[in-house]
Amino acid sequence: MTQTSSSHRIRTVAECSSMLLLALALSYVESLIPIASLIPLPGFKPGFANIVIVIAFFRLSPYAAALISVVRVVISALLFSGITTLMFSLSGAILSFAVLAVGSKLFEGKIGFIGLSVLMAAFHNIGQLLCAVAVMGNSSLLYYFPALCLAALVCGCITGVVLTVIPNKVYSGKVF
Repeated sequence: MTQTSSSHRIRTVAECSSMLLLALALSYVESLIPIASLIPLPGFKPGFANIVIVIAFFRLSPYAAALISVVRVVISALLFSGITTLMFSLSGAILSFAVLAVGSKLFEGKIGFIGLSVLMAAFHNIGQLLCAVAVMGNSSLLYYFPALCLAALVCGCITGVVLTVIPNKVYSGKVF
């Protein structure tokens, strides 16, 4: 192993760790917002940590972003919401990440960060809703779908705008 590859690995680990900590901090901030009194949807959160996941995806790699996403979900569930919500959060995060991976190729140069963020938010909600239907065995939960789509539109636009205004150099020259 050369000095350069060793330095590159150390830098990558440091960047991944920094992004994980930032995503966890954003998750913590979300846990402090009394969102249930504003939006009465069970388990709803704005999804600010997705900003970090998208940055990691374009700056580091899809693999690094996936790892950060899964580790963040697990740690957040253990610290802020409890183990019972882990499967709901993980199912949403997996679907959201799949849309990021596919959408970044399929829609490159067509929908921008706002459109991509709305899609990610929508599929995160879909993942959680499908998990809830499967766990509870109650398809009437699908009635939440329109409200979740509206919430995804609003929150996805917010995270997309944040991603749009972040300087291009944060993404290492890779712009969606």
